[in-house]
Amino acid sequence: MRKNLLHNLITPYDLTKKRFVLQPKKVEFTVRSADVFHIYGLKNKGKDVMKVLASVEEGSKGSVPSRFLDKNSGEIVIDELIDQIVHSGSYDDDFVRRAILVLIGTVIAPHSTKTVPRQFYKLVEDVDAIKLYNWNAFMLHVCIDRITKTVRDQRKFRWPVGNLSLIQVFS
Repeated sequence: MRKNLLHNLITPYDLTKKRFVLQPKKVEFTVRSADVFHIYGLKNKGKDVMKVLASVEEGSKGSVPSRFLDKNSGEIVIDELIDQIVHSGSYDDDFVRRAILVLIGTVIAPHSTKTVPRQFYKLVEDVDAIKLYNWNAFMLHVCIDRITKTVRDQRKFRWPVGNLSLIQVFS
């Protein structure tokens, strides 16, 4: 998405109303969990992902197995995850973990074009728990939270993170 288009989509977000105001008193909208469901098919039920992430200590280096980390940067690199998925030839728990990390890093809660935040490994650590999470609420929370932070500081307009396609659908 071009930065000027993104700027025009995000700056109408009204922090007090918690709504996008495209034309005052005429066109306002908010993105809701029902919208996430209709766009992505993610049901709004399950374990709170934000609470799980809150339990991860900031900067904890030992929580991510080295096989998921780039040898040079120590980060979880999306392209490397994809490469490992394609070339593994195995459909074990690590395959599932990598696939979900790619989805988190590209669709559910993208933070950059290259990496997945290390604390997100906690969400795939227990493969059986993955299906118990409320991915709908997580996707919506990350998107709106980061838009809010971006709008608060217009002087330093930064590229917000999260699934911005949610607001493109309505604009």
